[in-house]
Amino acid sequence: MNSIIRMPALFGLAASLFACTSTSSNVVVGQGLNGIDYATAETKLEDAAGQQVTVQLVRYVSDNETGETSLERSEVTAFLSNLGIGEDGTSGTLTFNGEELTFTNDMAVLGNGQTAYLSPSDVGKYVASFSVHSLILPDTLGPGINTEGRFVIGFETNPTALTDTLHDSGSAEYVGRHFGYGAHLDGHGNLLYYDEVIEGSVTLNVSFVNNEVGGFISIDDFFKTNGATNFGFAEGDLVGNSFEVGTSDTTACPNQSSCSTDIQLIGALYGPKAEEAGGVIFIDYSETDSTGESLQVIGTTAFVLPLTER
Repeated sequence: MNSIIRMPALFGLAASLFACTSTSSNVVVGQGLNGIDYATAETKLEDAAGQQVTVQLVRYVSDNETGETSLERSEVTAFLSNLGIGEDGTSGTLTFNGEELTFTNDMAVLGNGQTAYLSPSDVGKYVASFSVHSLILPDTLGPGINTEGRFVIGFETNPTALTDTLHDSGSAEYVGRHFGYGAHLDGHGNLLYYDEVIEGSVTLNVSFVNNEVGGFISIDDFFKTNGATNFGFAEGDLVGNSFEVGTSDTTACPNQSSCSTDIQLIGALYGPKAEEAGGVIFIDYSETDSTGESLQVIGTTAFVLPLTER
């Protein structure tokens, strides 16, 4: 798996995003839920260029004028003529911030005049995560947004392949890293910091016998604690090739006297024999200490995980 990081002028790159993981049972034979063909032994990731793909875009957005910061999840269409995996930048169209943007060599312009950047982040054999973001300079007054988003594009595993070839082994494990950005808020929802790195490890355990997915996520240096904080996922259903799992408020509070945890992982299996898992994670976590002071982190990350054990 390769990591691609570009550094546009003024801003350090963030990001990724993720592919459509609808749990609809109306599966078209030979075609994934994201609208492109299932993976075969001959499939190359570059074949996704020039195809219209339905993706789930997950992002955080801070409105500079109102001071409001929120997480958003939306189903949008991407048509990338160049994925940006090689030396050339990412080009094509993507619906972002309610606008259909045309990107050329990683860049497009929002209706408010801000520059948006789009590029791959983690690249596997059958799936890649993408970053899309637009930031304004610190201390800018008036209209503008700071936003970071993630999605994935790839060739999903045909659900019949899971039935025909993977059930015999019973289970699979996928291990790797997630990476993205977020914002820190105080107890009143006021923005303290934006463009904060969120990263760590992800382990997914898939049972093909029970059609369940579980695992855990760690976040490095969470709340600047100089260590990793671990969160377990409650087991969720594997529906076809896709899944959605999350933590709950029963997760142990790692640092303070009370906390609220809402971490959702949404993804799918990719490759002809489910060789990879890819998707996005959105994070909404709050802590309250013994004095009643609160701090909140919201953000999005993405992952491309190789199969490590079957």
